[in-house]
Amino acid sequence: MFGPTVDNEIVFADYYKLTPANIPLLIGNNNYEGGLFRTTFALLGIFFPDVWWTDLNLWAFTCPTGIRANASLAAGVRTWRYRYFGIFPDLYISSEAGTWHAAEVPILFDTAPAIPGATADEISIANYMRAAWAAFAKDPVNGLTNYGWPTYNTSEDTLIRLAYDNITGPNLINPYAYDADCVFVNVTDVNTTWDPTLPDLGATVTPTGMADLTLETAPGKRSIPTAS
Repeated sequence: MFGPTVDNEIVFADYYKLTPANIPLLIGNNNYEGGLFRTTFALLGIFFPDVWWTDLNLWAFTCPTGIRANASLAAGVRTWRYRYFGIFPDLYISSEAGTWHAAEVPILFDTAPAIPGATADEISIANYMRAAWAAFAKDPVNGLTNYGWPTYNTSEDTLIRLAYDNITGPNLINPYAYDADCVFVNVTDVNTTWDPTLPDLGATVTPTGMADLTLETAPGKRSIPTAS
């Protein structure tokens, strides 16, 4: 498999010892990144149970995203975190793909297939997301705050769910809803032969109301430990 090569100049072996650069961070992942690989494997006649893909999604995407966001938060860096949920007919690749890895790329770059064409919801969400990315690029410090996004805080509803139920705008929830099971995941382990059934500790988390849109990073951070 292709992957970055550790040279300790551009890619480091000891990120856990390093302090994140004091540069605003926008970070996120798709709701079911593994859907792309699940579909690809199925075309090759390779099948794994649902739980395997759930675990892969945590191990390779959700938990690393949370850990990275929390590292910046702990360093006092302004951080925004999102999770993308869009599922549209023109980007549908299989019945089990969900919001697959890279499904947001055609949305952001307006490169979705012309057939069957974008839905009205898709067009609205795409415009909203492109405006958000542009706001961050133009003003990394305040652009997204001015756009109506709360800065990331693990104690508040500040995980921004995009295209949730295919609705335009931010849908806010506490990140614990998706990060809870990261206590069972060792993201530094390259062994993918595991097949545990996790309890979904965050399943009962529901939004507690709109977060303060001018919220700064605050104390009371909850880190995501990794199992050894």
